[in-house]
Amino acid sequence: MGDVWLRNTNNEIDKIMNDFQDKNIIILPQTIYFENEKNMSKMEKLFAKQKNLTICTREEYSYKLAKEKFSKNNIILCPDMAFFLLYKKDIKKDENTNLLLFRRDKEKLIGKETEKEVIEKLEKQNVKIQKDDTVINKRIFKFNRKKYLNKLLSKIKKSEIVITDRLHGMLLTVITGTKCIAFSNNNYKIKGEYNWIKDLKTLKYIENIEEFEKAYDELVSIKSEEFKLQDFELNYKDLINYLNTIL
Repeated sequence: MGDVWLRNTNNEIDKIMNDFQDKNIIILPQTIYFENEKNMSKMEKLFAKQKNLTICTREEYSYKLAKEKFSKNNIILCPDMAFFLLYKKDIKKDENTNLLLFRRDKEKLIGKETEKEVIEKLEKQNVKIQKDDTVINKRIFKFNRKKYLNKLLSKIKKSEIVITDRLHGMLLTVITGTKCIAFSNNNYKIKGEYNWIKDLKTLKYIENIEEFEKAYDELVSIKSEEFKLQDFELNYKDLINYLNTIL
């Protein structure tokens, strides 16, 4: 939520706020990131008009920012909702395959040179390298979106290690029980979300190529582990308690 993808989301937010002012509105877990203070002020004024708006933030920085800027609204801190995408399909891992999920947009932080170095280091390991993305550059409809999602989840689960700089690239490795190295992007959402799951031995968060080799060697030496949602649900208790008060 912010102005990085202004055309994609903020018009919809304006419409929802104006059309449903007398309803309970819940914005599910988001990162809040504005590059332009004027855009932040505009959203601040819009949200201040809402009597029953709850904003869920998915990391500490956004939570503190929301508490400051949207003080008239109900603010909740909880992880991304992607953790509820349970994926139990039994797929045999290809222990020789590493999957790269690198972004190609303005949120990208690492450069092409870093990607090249990652590939060179993987080639020295004599592994099969595949490339993909969590974004599909075509229109997806409600009737076929699950097919595309399951296809990506299957590809991730089949891989031994995934290297990514996408937030949901990292999260999908968690729910599929796949080892992952996550590079930072140009804001704090990956690092912030990582803090919820930093105890996972199969997940390594790094900020530069100098940290890559050590992280990779550590992952190679351990087994994958299954993500247990029941142990994680307590992180959603504030959202669940709020929903119970309005439903």
